Amino acid sequence: MDVTVTLDVRNFPSAEGSGYTNIEASNKNTYSYRFTGGPTNDGNVSEITGTGPANITVQVQADPRYHINNITFANNQANDLSWNLTNPPYIATITDTNVDNIDSEYSVNILDTVANATVLCDPSIKNRPNR
Repeated sequence: MDVTVTLDVRNFPSAEGSGYTNIEASNKNTYSYRFTGGPTNDGNVSEITGTGPANITVQVQADPRYHINNITFANNQANDLSWNLTNPPYIATITDTNVDNIDSEYSVNILDTVANATVLCDPSIKNRPNR
């Protein structure tokens, strides 16, 4: 199933309980981010293995100063996951082949083009067995 996930990044900390995750950026300042979209509206994606390729569109919203710099994957030994950046650099597409059962995380590395700082944001991707 194709899914769109939205990522909101802020260059300041957010209040506890707001749904945002606070994280230290490369410039040592606290940023915050929140993923929405996907089946559970938190950026996490769950696919069913063997149902064909799925595209996960990651879109940075709000401030054009934030660009997708890189996307990395944890626990992607089967190489089910790959990504492609579009132009403008606010949108990327992750392709999940859905061939193998995986429990992976994708990390979106955001570049703040004003502060020249990077911020790491990371929800998960799961391929569940087809039962």
